[in-house]
Amino acid sequence: MSNDKIFAQGMIVKDRGNAPEWMIAKVSIKVEEFIQTLQQNADNGWVNIQLKVSQGGKSYAEIDTWKPNQDNPANQGYVTRQEQPQRQAPPPPPPAPFPAGDAIPGLGSEPDIPF
Repeated sequence: MSNDKIFAQGMIVKDRGNAPEWMIAKVSIKVEEFIQTLQQNADNGWVNIQLKVSQGGKSYAEIDTWKPNQDNPANQGYVTRQEQPQRQAPPPPPPAPFPAGDAIPGLGSEPDIPF
């Protein structure tokens, strides 16, 4: 595999600027040019793209050409993101401790009530 970068032509990644924290980046796609990029780099119907930051601090999109080495036993049976089991929600926190002493209604010091 070559170490040459293959840029996702027709795809421009812009920093989020003053957008809210939950927005990672803005992406603009020039349709005709991006379609050519997809067609030229498709592998089994997929194109993987990595969003990166250059040494100069500018965001860009690069075609991810990495493939597992099938001859390496360590790469046999690797799990793709789609095949990973879904994470279960954490259990709810335990109930708060019961208040002690005077904070418990009906317990603690009560005024003397004459009969």
